[in-house]
Amino acid sequence: MTTATIAPPHHYERLGVLPWSTDDLPAMTVDHDPRSGYVETFWLPVLGPSATLLIRRLAERFDTNPNGFELNSAAMGLELGLGARVSCRSSIVRTIDRCVTFRLAEFRGDLLHVRRRLPMLSARQTAKLSPRLRDLHAGWLDAAAPSQHATVVRASEVARSLLALGESPGAVELQLQQWDFAPLITWHAVRQAKSAPPPSVTAPERVGAPTPVAAP
Repeated sequence: MTTATIAPPHHYERLGVLPWSTDDLPAMTVDHDPRSGYVETFWLPVLGPSATLLIRRLAERFDTNPNGFELNSAAMGLELGLGARVSCRSSIVRTIDRCVTFRLAEFRGDLLHVRRRLPMLSARQTAKLSPRLRDLHAGWLDAAAPSQHATVVRASEVARSLLALGESPGAVELQLQQWDFAPLITWHAVRQAKSAPPPSVTAPERVGAPTPVAAP
């Protein structure tokens, strides 16, 4: 793994945080909202619970401050249960550094650029998962098969309605997964819904979970 540049300790007390674009990722790379089921299931055992939770909290901040914000590291440490101490060996600083090490964040001068979407695990990272999670990850990839097209179309229709209600794309992905759509299905569905014209009819009330279409 490439060694990332770590900022001097005095930079950590108050950090300017900016979004890091995904332009450096290969074209057509599947990426994930930090609050998605994919990140919770597969990134968490690789990245660790504290760093995963930090990336999720920063994603929430980006929802209301998409152009960036100031991070009080001591306050964030308290929110994550890591304590308020900010020093080169403190838990919150090591958690930020871990995000940098895994290239989910990057220091550029005094500013911390953070990914709003996380890439898929690499083959090397996937190999470090437990046998059960490796099998689950392989099954997650199988959801992209052509036989799942009808399920993606159905999920996309539901996603359009939720987006029309004002839900964020990340929240829509989470809701679809709670309704038993596979993570890769929800990823494709939300992207199709975002690129489609908004529905011309009033969005339905969410009175129950839609039934996923079974793959043949």
